[in-house]
Amino acid sequence: MNDLDLLFIFGKREVWEKYAGVVKDHNLTKEALQIFKDIGEWYDEDATRLTIDWDSFGTWFKHVKHSTFKTEVMELYVKIFENLGKITTSPIEKELIESFITRDFLTRIADTALRGAEGTKVVSIEDISTIIDEHKTAVGVTVEDNYIVEGDIHDLLSHVISGGGYDWRLNELNKSLGPLRKGDFIVITARPDAGKTTLLASESTFMGAQMAKDKHVLWFNNEEEGRKVKFRIIQAAIGWSTPQIEAQPHKAYELYEAEVGSLDKILVYDRSSFTVKDVRRILDKYDTGLIIFDQLRKVHGFEKEGGNEVGRLQLVFQQAREWAKEFAPVITVHQASGDAEGQRWIELNQLHMSKTDIAGEADAVLSLGRTHEGGFEKARFLYTPKNKLAGGPKSDPLLRNGKFEVEIIPELARFKGLL
Repeated sequence: MNDLDLLFIFGKREVWEKYAGVVKDHNLTKEALQIFKDIGEWYDEDATRLTIDWDSFGTWFKHVKHSTFKTEVMELYVKIFENLGKITTSPIEKELIESFITRDFLTRIADTALRGAEGTKVVSIEDISTIIDEHKTAVGVTVEDNYIVEGDIHDLLSHVISGGGYDWRLNELNKSLGPLRKGDFIVITARPDAGKTTLLASESTFMGAQMAKDKHVLWFNNEEEGRKVKFRIIQAAIGWSTPQIEAQPHKAYELYEAEVGSLDKILVYDRSSFTVKDVRRILDKYDTGLIIFDQLRKVHGFEKEGGNEVGRLQLVFQQAREWAKEFAPVITVHQASGDAEGQRWIELNQLHMSKTDIAGEADAVLSLGRTHEGGFEKARFLYTPKNKLAGGPKSDPLLRNGKFEVEIIPELARFKGLL
């Protein structure tokens, strides 16, 4: 496909309005660029112009727009318009636009690589990788039109209300949130040492057992030491204390495999520092059924785009929402602010750096409060101050924003409910 093909498809206003912005000046010849710019003015002059008759356009170009062009220059343009008038088969818009987007990014890659090779600019392989990632995004967002939600009312009801999803181990969460489905993004907030990781271990092992054989729980750990987290996951799955596991380690592994489906059902990626690109690469590698971040705020990325930490966090949480839609439901832990210490029911405005609109990105926020009053050492207080989930057969509409007292059993890495 060449410049003539590109100019030809922009002979339709709808194509111009949809794709003109993705064509870069440096990817067109001088003559094609001039015509391309004039096409925009042609449409701007008259809102009723929906298509271009190239003979009429050529006359306008020659006698109105560029009457001062030299004869030899105008002859070249006249030839172009003659050739445009001879085209009878329209190229495929998607493929043509995608090729021009690709040409633009290839130019950027070549320019960046050349500067790096010449030593005029510090360039890393990561810089090239960033441009490649941007190309994938540009092509996907600009060209594809497959985002229309389809389905009759029965399909929608089956997906949203009655079908699929993972039940929670705590029945309180089944009553309040309903099943966890692809596309759901859950934020759990609490103060330090309230039992956030224990809650993740208890629920993820229960959900892992409900997944298809080849699916995995991907647990991105950048908080506690990884082996400690994995041990608590085993405890939560089989309900054994540390002395019991020490006494029968092989039996513990057998029970764990039987309980969750396989020894590698829950994969813990333990690094002190993750980037958004690291996460994406790992998600592309596995068939994922559930994604857990402990904690998402520590995942690096969008430093330039965000401008500051507040803006960066908002973009990271937006990205997590997209991962939930593309791959699997996402659960993340997020710290509650200091004024929530010793508080039973933690509110939305008590999420750390809540001005990042973290609560706005989440489908549901689950807070885990505790009190320092005597006699309540093992008591924990679950509350859903935000809940936009659709619910399911086990949920109770009256408990959508429910408040529940539960008990933490740290020696088994589980929680015990009262419902």
